[in-house]
Amino acid sequence: MLRTDQIFLLVGDTAVYWYGIIIALAIGIGVLVACYAAKLRNINRNHILFTSMVSMPLAWLGGRLYYVSFSNDAFAESSGGNPCVYGGYALYGALIGVLAGAIIAALLLHCKVGNLLDVLAPGLAACIAVGRWANVFSGENMGGIVDSESMQSLPFAVYSTGEEVWRTALFFYESLVSAGICVFLFWLINYSLKHKNFRSISGDVYLIFVITYTLTHGLLEDKRIDPLFFINNLVPKLQTVRVSFALGGLFSAIALSVFLIRRMTREGIKPANVIPCMGCAVCYTAYFCKVIRIGTGNSVLDTLIITVGGIGLIAIGIYNYWQLATQICKRKRSFK
Repeated sequence: MLRTDQIFLLVGDTAVYWYGIIIALAIGIGVLVACYAAKLRNINRNHILFTSMVSMPLAWLGGRLYYVSFSNDAFAESSGGNPCVYGGYALYGALIGVLAGAIIAALLLHCKVGNLLDVLAPGLAACIAVGRWANVFSGENMGGIVDSESMQSLPFAVYSTGEEVWRTALFFYESLVSAGICVFLFWLINYSLKHKNFRSISGDVYLIFVITYTLTHGLLEDKRIDPLFFINNLVPKLQTVRVSFALGGLFSAIALSVFLIRRMTREGIKPANVIPCMGCAVCYTAYFCKVIRIGTGNSVLDTLIITVGGIGLIAIGIYNYWQLATQICKRKRSFK
C-alpha cells in the first residue's frame, strides 16, 4: 500500500531491502538488551546468546507459519502453497517461536526457563520497538485515514500513494508502547534487586511483558486495516475475528490466571482475591464487546470501552504481581 524506496542496496540482480536491514538491527538490539538484563540478574550472557541462536530460526518459522495459516487465499495462491517463499511474517508467530526456543535452550543448558524468559522480556520489547519501523517500507500496520493536516507526517501518519490518502501509523504507537514496556521491565528488575522485601518469582517479569504487550497490541490491532482473520474454519462468526486481537486476550488471560491462582493458593479465597477475578471478568467482557456482539454500534464508544477494558486488565495484572512480590503470606500452618 505504501510506496517508498524499499531497496537499501542493489548489486546486480541481488537486492537488500530496508525492511530486512531494520529487522536485523532490531534483533541485534534485542539481543544486546537481553544480555544487559542478564548481567543485572547475574545470569551467564552466553546462555542468552545460545538461546538467541536457538530461538531465531524458530521465530522465523513461527512467524511464517502463523502468517500463512491466517492469510487470505490470494496469498496462498501467490506462494504456491509453499510457506518458505514470497515473504509474509506475523509477530505473534515469531514470539511463540522465541518461547519455544527458550524452553529448548533451558532444557539443554539445565537452567530455569523462567530466568531466561525474564531477561529475554526487555530484549523482546526493545526488538519490537525497533522492528516495527520496518512497516514504513512494507506498508503494513496502518490505521484509519488522517484528515488533520497537522498530523499528516511521520511518525504519526504515512502517505499511501495507492489510495492517495494519509493513514494512521499504528506501528509508531506500538513502537512507542514497546519502548515504554522495555523501560518498565528494566525498572522492575532493578527494583527487585535493590529491595530485599520484594520477592519476584522466576518468570514473573516475562508474565508482565505478556500482559502489557499483548493487550496493548490487541487494542491497536482493532484499528488495523490489514489484520489477519480466522479463516477456513467451521464457525462463520469466528471468521470476522482478528486473530492477534483474540490471542492478545487469550495470552493475557493465561498470565493473569497464573497471578490470581498463586494469590489464592498463598492467601486462600477471600474478598481481596475474588474482587480481581470479578474485575477480570468485567474487563474481558468490555475488551471483547464487539466480538461477542454486545457493542453499542458507535465505533468511538466501542473503542473507548475496549480501551478501558484493556487498561483495566493491565492494571489488575500489575496489581496482583505487586501484591505477590511485596506482601508476606499471613496464613501460617500451626502444628500441635
